Amino acid sequence: MYEEKNKRFFTSDILLLILKLVLLAIFIFILCWLFIGNKGKKEDTLDDAIFKENINGMKDAAYHYFTTDKLPTEIGETVRINLESMIKQKLLLDFTNNGKKCSLKDSYIEATKSTEDNYALKVNLKCGQTENFIMSSIEKEKEACVTCPTVNENNNDKEIDQNNNNNNQVNNSTNSTPSSKPTQNQSQSQSQNEKVVTKVTYKYYCYGTSCKDKQNQSENKDKYYEVYKYSDWQKEVLLGNNVEKKCEDKTEYTYCKTGSTSYYGDCIYPKGYMNKTVNNTFGLYKIDINKFEPYEVKVNSFKSINDYKEFYNSSSSTKLAETPEEMMNATLSEKYYTLKYSDLYIDNNMYRIDLTTTIKDNIQTNYVYSPILKNYFYFITFKIDVLLKEKNTCITDTYANKDKYTDYKIFDKKTTNECLYREKEYKWVKESDLNEYLHNGWIKTGNTK
Repeated sequence: MYEEKNKRFFTSDILLLILKLVLLAIFIFILCWLFIGNKGKKEDTLDDAIFKENINGMKDAAYHYFTTDKLPTEIGETVRINLESMIKQKLLLDFTNNGKKCSLKDSYIEATKSTEDNYALKVNLKCGQTENFIMSSIEKEKEACVTCPTVNENNNDKEIDQNNNNNNQVNNSTNSTPSSKPTQNQSQSQSQNEKVVTKVTYKYYCYGTSCKDKQNQSENKDKYYEVYKYSDWQKEVLLGNNVEKKCEDKTEYTYCKTGSTSYYGDCIYPKGYMNKTVNNTFGLYKIDINKFEPYEVKVNSFKSINDYKEFYNSSSSTKLAETPEEMMNATLSEKYYTLKYSDLYIDNNMYRIDLTTTIKDNIQTNYVYSPILKNYFYFITFKIDVLLKEKNTCITDTYANKDKYTDYKIFDKKTTNECLYREKEYKWVKESDLNEYLHNGWIKTGNTK
């Protein structure tokens, strides 16, 4: 009975221990899950904040970019500029790591004219799998300007009675031409005040919504000049009212350095071998297929004793004829056979050519006797001349630049229609900075303010 009681206590302790271990494991699992989940949420929150900051930065840049001259002119028309162009034009800093983080092509800003003085602005940003856009609007400001008194361009002096009040001065400077015949009272008044007069010149111009004295305004305001400058011609499509486009046919040629090589060979036939067609394949082992490309091939029989001598010097195969002269004497004349050949082709990393020889009937020729083969033989010779272009020297350029390539040969001609774009940029610059802008290629429009 004592042993059974101890056994029950021992079993209870084991179950209690197992229960504690299970609860501990569940507790650790819950902690890990909470930690990893919170970490993921924090990372997602940080990515969302960066994305929001970048797309808002694009929106701010859009407001600076879409000035009046860059907005669409027709209702329904859209002008778009992608993120790549925005970075190139320094509208914002590159936050894409050269396009690795965010798409330079699929991210953009665009303005669409919806009404006469309102434009819908769309800002689209795509970074990885995340793509979103925001919509805003651009309202075209109207500059009001009141009707101002006529500017006295000729600086004609008007004599004003100093004894009159300011209202009279303004009236004198802005009223129309006085009556041609003054009254008697007017004549007497002018006569009485004739000795006390001063010369006053009034000049007015239109500025904003009010008329101000031009002389006083010029003392307090810098003079600005409007200038413009064209960007470089580029292939990337540009849109807008200030964009120029030119398209033209562009013809280019391939210039390559060239080389040549020759192969000498023969076919040996026994006496009496005639009225037959023989096919042979020859490998042009001296041509490196990675460096050279054949562009012309000619196959002929040996024409002179020099060809036979070259064959004897270049070929290590066994010669049935002891001398080039003996071989030449036993070569079948071309009138007794026809020779056809294929284009070069690559097989097993080597240029090859197929030769087809058809030997006619009733041939007449001399023979060479071979003591080893104990028979008489005649020869058909062939010389393969190959012209090559060096692949790594090939350059594409226009025909006008052909004089630059005196050691080259002209190959492929290619004509394409190419369109280029450039943008006309306008700026207002201070008079003190004008010379620097003109020195850097900017041109005055003639407008000032």
